[in-house]
Amino acid sequence: KRRQRDYWTDHWAKRPKYDECVEKSALKDVFVRNGDDSVVLREEMAQKRQGVGNVSKELEVLRYCKMEELRQYYKELCKRMLHWDHEPKSSFNRFLTDHLLEKQSSSEPLLPIEDDISGDLQSWVSSTRIYQEIEEDYPAKIKPPVQFVKGWHKMKTHLSQYIEGCTAVEQNFPMTEDNQRDLTAVIRRGNDLLTAHSTKGSFTELRNNYANLRTDSAKVLQQILSPVTSELVILLLRRSSEFASQIQQQSLVNTQSNDPVVRATNKETSMTTFEYDSKQFRISHETEERLGSLFRFNNANATDNDVNEAIFILLARYNSFIGSDFGAGGLQAALPRKLFYRLNRDFDVTMECFASPLNSYFSTYCSAFFDSDSSFGSVGSFFDFYPVRGSFEANPPFCEKLMDKMVEHMEDLLGSSDEPLSFIVVVPSWDDASAYQSMQKSKFFRKLEVIPGREHYYKSGLQHEVNQHKKLYYAAVHDTSVFFLQNEAGHRTWTPTHHKLDNLNDAFHSTNDSY
Repeated sequence: KRRQRDYWTDHWAKRPKYDECVEKSALKDVFVRNGDDSVVLREEMAQKRQGVGNVSKELEVLRYCKMEELRQYYKELCKRMLHWDHEPKSSFNRFLTDHLLEKQSSSEPLLPIEDDISGDLQSWVSSTRIYQEIEEDYPAKIKPPVQFVKGWHKMKTHLSQYIEGCTAVEQNFPMTEDNQRDLTAVIRRGNDLLTAHSTKGSFTELRNNYANLRTDSAKVLQQILSPVTSELVILLLRRSSEFASQIQQQSLVNTQSNDPVVRATNKETSMTTFEYDSKQFRISHETEERLGSLFRFNNANATDNDVNEAIFILLARYNSFIGSDFGAGGLQAALPRKLFYRLNRDFDVTMECFASPLNSYFSTYCSAFFDSDSSFGSVGSFFDFYPVRGSFEANPPFCEKLMDKMVEHMEDLLGSSDEPLSFIVVVPSWDDASAYQSMQKSKFFRKLEVIPGREHYYKSGLQHEVNQHKKLYYAAVHDTSVFFLQNEAGHRTWTPTHHKLDNLNDAFHSTNDSY
């Protein structure tokens, strides 16, 4: 860790400020270093890439196929073991994202494997978000949460579904006599509540009694379901490890083909298709142009075939990571472009701590996969990044374990530098989350700005597949919190004044994509 810090100190401590790329026609609104420092960074990244196993289109196709199999296996486990027709939304993607923090294997960049887990397996299982989400959703996934239900009819429907879910648990899961007695009492209590409020009682009273019922029943449901949920997560991990081993074995065999990636454009839909070995991935013309510019900027003398192959590998990797289910891009959502513009103008932000080549605003950023992303400007994981000065934006995937580690890393960086250093962190207003509370209590906390839900926008995590502006943005359903974490020098340099915060609020309300 000390060597990594020294590495970044040598080349980032006195780096000049970013400026707009002079080649605006090729790469609009992307910022790069001025002068020789830009060349130095590209040379450093090229050297770092040489130490990473080569990515190939053949292996990425195999990884994509294995990941699709793993997703299907997870659905089958949920149906067979939990009697669910639908797994918790985004739970599998959070499982992948959380496990990236544990990665110790350089041979497998994406699939979770048992060898990456240090310590007790059962402790690890109970700490995973996939385990927690399954338990939170039982006995039935009912939307919206109780506190947001409005009207007698909807509340009664909500309560009826909950009682049906508890009854299904009673019928389908083994349990002790004590658990059987407690669960039966929960079901009886729910039916009594439903009957009593059919004729009298206030709506507020019904909602409060129902909320208390769910709180009281959580313990017995956890005791019944915990062994089954643990087994499910372990089975998923072991199947993932098997797939990773198969990919590793295939990588030892020289199977690289000279067949090129086939690129096809459709002017009517403004989409481009990249195909290899019967696997196709689509992106918008705008995204293709941007990726091509980024690749050529970071790879001198790149040919068209080089660009096409790199884009295909990138798309295969992120389609493996994100998936294709409804809401798949939720953890990859980005901030509005106007907000990045204001962050750069008002706070000199020049780099994103959590991005990808598909959703980054700046030409240099941190991302999850150095091997597939570095050719497009990524410097690798934020947790392997040790700047000593500069202004950065962080909009992490909304996974609590990752957010906890992010805050810990930021505090380490801020406490280790006397030069101006600032992080503007954008997260949901989960005031009961440990990361949220840690930022509020941090000695580097300078300001918190809360943007009300449904009054601001995020850019779709599948923006690279969207060719219609109306589908690019969606209104946030939750409040969003913007934290300013800065050391003393950073606070003096980039003070969050009222005027700048007004600009930030205004930009969060914008869907103007011209910035």
